[in-house]
Amino acid sequence: MIQENPGEAAKLLKRMFDEVGIKRNFIQSIDEFGKRAHDMAVDKGFYDPAPNVPTLIALMHSELSEALESHRKGNKPSKKIHGYSQMDEEFADLMIRLLDACEYLNIPLGPAVIAKMDVNAKRPHKHGKEY
Repeated sequence: MIQENPGEAAKLLKRMFDEVGIKRNFIQSIDEFGKRAHDMAVDKGFYDPAPNVPTLIALMHSELSEALESHRKGNKPSKKIHGYSQMDEEFADLMIRLLDACEYLNIPLGPAVIAKMDVNAKRPHKHGKEY
């Protein structure tokens, strides 16, 4: 293939290297923000005492519930972060709690997300389910 169409082979190699770089950057960013989120949670007293896993999950669930309530009430502008909606704020809170929990529990979130997306890309429409 490379001898027959070197231009296509070069494009394929570039796409592969770009994807590797994107994945590496994603993992590094997730790792860094996980450390920052956890350090901030510790600094703000959320680990005094250290929470158990059900509590960490419940706190993430509470952020989703708050996002739903924001949507139900018209998704008004956030009063805390200028230029964002209340739902934006709650999803940000969810992400911060998720990053914190994964750092605390030593869950390799970045690589797990990439691996799961690779699996999902090969699954059928709606993963073979109705919804």
